[in-house]
Amino acid sequence: MSNERLLKPVEDMKDKQMTYAFLKSKRKEAVKQEFYFESIHISYAIIEDRTRSFFYHLGYLETRKEFCKCARGTNEFFKVVFRQYVSKNKLSKKNKTISGLENKLILISAVTEFVKENAECRLVPKKYYELLRNRMEKYGFEKVLDIVEETRKWKALRNEITHALANKTIFDFKDRLKKISDDGIIISNKIDEIVKVIKSQNLLRKHLGFLVE
Repeated sequence: MSNERLLKPVEDMKDKQMTYAFLKSKRKEAVKQEFYFESIHISYAIIEDRTRSFFYHLGYLETRKEFCKCARGTNEFFKVVFRQYVSKNKLSKKNKTISGLENKLILISAVTEFVKENAECRLVPKKYYELLRNRMEKYGFEKVLDIVEETRKWKALRNEITHALANKTIFDFKDRLKKISDDGIIISNKIDEIVKVIKSQNLLRKHLGFLVE
């Protein structure tokens, strides 16, 4: 399956900031006009992007241009983390990937639980792991896991709205749309907070010797 984009992607961070400003402005206006479907759609796009940024700053991606291929320097770490989590939770997933929101949520949970339970790890540079553990501990391991679960429940509602709207009673979804819209904004902001903690000064990527873009 080709990863070729049908719409032109952003080319640099200035481009990205302009896109984000536009999306947030459109979402704000959508809520004001009670266009909740649009607000939910934008929040989903932002959540997809923010969770991908989580893995970029964590060093899963060697460059921003990589679609979802794990970097050679961290591949073994993420492979072990993923396999342990899948085995522990008896999941049918065979291979780690950050393609698709559910796969990213699984891997965020896997990383969080691994770092919480292991004071040391020899699969990545010592300074990298110590800093990662310090940052996640400071933010709160359980807090991250709670946000992942919130996102998963919100995603399920969003999916029903997107894929099965014509089969839902109007009295149910009409009353719930505003809350789903509001929750999407809250969740996207929470994930952005986590990304900022992981990103801070790009130190994790620097400890891996990765390019900072």
